[in-house]
Amino acid sequence: MSGSILFIGTGAGGSSGSTRWRASTLVELPDALFLVDCGVGCHYRLSDRGVLPDIDLVYVTHMHMDHFLGLPELIFQAHMEGRKEPLKIVGPEGIAEAIRAVGPHLFSDINFPLQIETASNGKTIVFGRAKLQVMEACHLVPSYGLKVSQGDISIGFSSDTLEPCPGLAPMKGTKILIHEATCDDSYTELCRKYGHSTARQAIEASLKFDSEVALLNHIDERFHNVNATVKNLLKVSEKPLARIVNDLDKVLLK
Repeated sequence: MSGSILFIGTGAGGSSGSTRWRASTLVELPDALFLVDCGVGCHYRLSDRGVLPDIDLVYVTHMHMDHFLGLPELIFQAHMEGRKEPLKIVGPEGIAEAIRAVGPHLFSDINFPLQIETASNGKTIVFGRAKLQVMEACHLVPSYGLKVSQGDISIGFSSDTLEPCPGLAPMKGTKILIHEATCDDSYTELCRKYGHSTARQAIEASLKFDSEVALLNHIDERFHNVNATVKNLLKVSEKPLARIVNDLDKVLLK
């Protein structure tokens, strides 16, 4: 079994001047091609790779703008590229209204139907042999992590969350954990105030979940010195195998 994870955008909402784009990750499995979060501009990078007509699902973790504001553009671009198949969108309550507010024509004047579902704790989404399990994260607004399983592949997405987060307990046993790491240790209290995690807290969560690999993203470069984190935390971590990902990094699944 094979597949891949492509990090379209690895930045955080308030990271002004950052070279990192807003949150978006493309997951390719044998039975499913789906996007987790849809930050502004992600449709450009998806279009460049010719995948917009083939995405089965867009999963929006929560309703902060850096995670969903690219969705209307993605829908319209898929229409322009001739998509015909229905597009399933799963997100928190209000996701349909947000799309309609930006582009009301997207519900009537495009080539394909939108199938919009509300995310809720414990919800399960199935594509062939791929299973997606929704769980509740700990953020300032309703926020939903996601565990993806197919065969011997298991991937967890923390969403934006404060750690420790009891709602993410079903992540236990996830081999690859993709966890937000907005801040470094210097800004632990700031991260806590705004419902985010530090890199250290993300590593601690991956140990709790028995993950083999921890991929840290959602980096706010105003509050996260990546070089310091690599030197003082990641290079001395024996388990899990941990690294900070950058835009357009691709991880192969075997």
